[in-house]
Amino acid sequence: MTDGHRPAGRLALHPDTRAVTLDGRTVRLSRKEFQLLALFVAEPDTVHTAAELVRRVWHAPPLPEAGPAVDVEVARLRAKLGFPPFLHGRRGAGYRLDASALSEAGPADAEGADPE
Repeated sequence: MTDGHRPAGRLALHPDTRAVTLDGRTVRLSRKEFQLLALFVAEPDTVHTAAELVRRVWHAPPLPEAGPAVDVEVARLRAKLGFPPFLHGRRGAGYRLDASALSEAGPADAEGADPE
């Protein structure tokens, strides 16, 4: 695939264009949101700590004050992906992508679903 298209069940990532489709609808993501999602898709069901995400996505040293920035980006990503939730937080541990949610059939009304 020339554009680097990476299907992941209901989700498709196009790294060259930073485009994402979920159940056939386009999801607009910021650069950081896309990078986070790409990492989660590459390593589904793996819990990623905030420190790890800062190191791997922001390419910065994991500082304690970086945690809230990660929380905000993940919250934005969750809102844009909608329901059912794909990203799950584990208090004190980090975040993981639920691979089984990506393989399930999408909701019948996903086309008009409100992300909040």
